[in-house]
Amino acid sequence: MASSTASKSAPSDWFEAADPDDVAELLFPIEVVGDALDPSERAAYRPADWRRLVIDSAAALPAAIARIADYWRIVRTPTPTLRREGPKVGRNDPCPCGSGRKFKQCHGRT
Repeated sequence: MASSTASKSAPSDWFEAADPDDVAELLFPIEVVGDALDPSERAAYRPADWRRLVIDSAAALPAAIARIADYWRIVRTPTPTLRREGPKVGRNDPCPCGSGRKFKQCHGRT
């Protein structure tokens, strides 16, 4: 039985915790090498194309595993919301730099 710490740190189903299309794309090389593709998907490949796909997928496994780790690192720790320290400066307010000009004519220019 898994510990409660493990169950909190990892979702029980990848497809429930993240975008199913993203997860399917990330797992594709592993499914190919592990011969775990749905039979109807595999039937779409000619034998020579399938062999080439298996070789290419096997070569791509290290990068695929790194992408999976990066993906889950982002899913588990999303970017925090940035908060402004002071009030928002309006376009027609005086520029906070102290120049005496309107913000839109000073630091608000794009």
